[in-house]
Amino acid sequence: MDSILHQRYINYSCNFSYGLYELSLRKDDKIITISSNRPEWNFCDMGMAMIGVIHVPVFTSLSVSDSEYIISNSGAKIYLVSEKRLLKYFSKAANFDPANVYTFDKIEGFNSWKEIVSKGENSPPGTRSEVKKIMEQIKHEDIATLIYTSGTTGRSKGVMLSHRNLVSNFLATADVFKLKPEDKSCRYVMLAAGLGITRPNIQEPGFITRKIWVLSPQICRK
Repeated sequence: MDSILHQRYINYSCNFSYGLYELSLRKDDKIITISSNRPEWNFCDMGMAMIGVIHVPVFTSLSVSDSEYIISNSGAKIYLVSEKRLLKYFSKAANFDPANVYTFDKIEGFNSWKEIVSKGENSPPGTRSEVKKIMEQIKHEDIATLIYTSGTTGRSKGVMLSHRNLVSNFLATADVFKLKPEDKSCRYVMLAAGLGITRPNIQEPGFITRKIWVLSPQICRK
């Protein structure tokens, strides 16, 4: 069962990265994710990291004005929204462009994130080859994610975290708690939080760090 789940994780992540490439997203482009905790968040997060797209996870509790600011300040090209409730709320932001929205739940009138996955599944060998080249060129110091602060002390600020930052965090966590590949954990923190981003891949056997996609691009099989 675990091997099936891990292969599903690999397939979705790889195909999402290929699909993003087919949509002409490139290194340092940004994607906003407005979502509750769910597996699709992890698949997309890893897919973005594979081609150097910067993930901008947004807290679902932000005000409309803060959402408008982050949408404008980040310069994101695509928004991933998990469900109708959040879509209805964040669509109130004046600069929220429905044409660039992809949803995790199936919502009438909006693109599905699986359309990106499908593009990846049907992508030509040249796309897959280019994605592997990109992965091999990503550096430890490259920005992996842009996390905006809660704004309790003023306007939200975007905190840039590199691949090295994320890797060092969850390796340190694994060391403190003596985690092994077969261990499991129960996570309460939102995936959009700094610790939430670093934690999803700790327990995945064979995936010691999210940087493994750069170190071992052959994991994405043709």
